[in-house]
Amino acid sequence: MVFNCLGFLGEDSMREQVEKLRKILIENDVDVFLGSNPLTRKYLAGFTGYGGYVIIGRDRMDIATDFCHYEQAEQEAPDFRLVKLTYSYTILDYIKENGFKKVAFEESTMTAAEYLNLKAKLPEVELVYGAGMLAKVKQIKTPEEIAGQPAHPHARS
Repeated sequence: MVFNCLGFLGEDSMREQVEKLRKILIENDVDVFLGSNPLTRKYLAGFTGYGGYVIIGRDRMDIATDFCHYEQAEQEAPDFRLVKLTYSYTILDYIKENGFKKVAFEESTMTAAEYLNLKAKLPEVELVYGAGMLAKVKQIKTPEEIAGQPAHPHARS
């Protein structure tokens, strides 16, 4: 079993963390947080799939991933809307389709090539560092984290 010392939470605590992140997004006038780190996907959504994004916005909780992980995402993150990424529908399309103007991303896990691609193909979108926003969320531990409760019930152990 995986425990909270790695930052993995139960459903109630994950929802608390999402709400904390939403408040930070609003304070910074950011439309969405785009989490690409596997630990972030698990921390905020319980999703342990290899690829994809957890997307938190003022009015959304989405998991965007490819066909290899659709079923897993649906099982592990049932409260999140599944966004199916394909070769013809990418995260760029998702951002553009939703009209986001300011997107926070995890600069520690996004490659320079991915960043430059986003900047080139979506010049109207302001990209801002998001790792600090997530760090603020993690600073205040939930009672579940402090007690060392087991991981999200849908996550693999």
